[in-house]
Amino acid sequence: WAPDQFQFSHIKLAIIDRTTALIMTLNLSYSALNLNREFAVITTNPSDVAGALSIFDADWSGTAATFTEPLIVSPINSRSTFLRMIESATASIDIYAEVVRDREIIDALQSAVARGVTVRLIVPSDPAADDLTIYRDLVANGIQVRLLADHYSHAKAIIVDQERAFTGSQNLTATSLDDNRELGIILSDRANLARLNH
Repeated sequence: WAPDQFQFSHIKLAIIDRTTALIMTLNLSYSALNLNREFAVITTNPSDVAGALSIFDADWSGTAATFTEPLIVSPINSRSTFLRMIESATASIDIYAEVVRDREIIDALQSAVARGVTVRLIVPSDPAADDLTIYRDLVANGIQVRLLADHYSHAKAIIVDQERAFTGSQNLTATSLDDNRELGIILSDRANLARLNH
């Protein structure tokens, strides 16, 4: 069981032989592996693996984790990192999200549009009524929203200016950013960015 301090342990992480870390959006389910739009990052970077292992060990033993960026961890630095990424955008922000409900994130995206940034959002094809209301409001404020029709969109990614990207378990909700245990990673190398951009 995850530590009681988290509302949910929503993290998706596997560490193999202490040399490889899988940081994922996907659950270990048939739907995730066969039917959904999902992302996973496989890293052998020693500092990334050590940070991921520190997070696992902290949750295993109830101690404090030690990590550095590019790891993004809720409830520690997800909100501040996402806001910094959105505020730094000069041309484009492309987002995959299962849900977008956090008011501060929504305000930051609308501010980005107001300064001339193109913001595009892909969400699941059958949103709940409350989410549909939010998406209509986003569209009214200049954010382009598309429903992913051919797969369930469980992916979580933020791609800024096609130069850096986040992917991981975090949803754009206050619970996910502030209360859960979550893990993601920032990517800046061209090969991985190309995979996300296609």
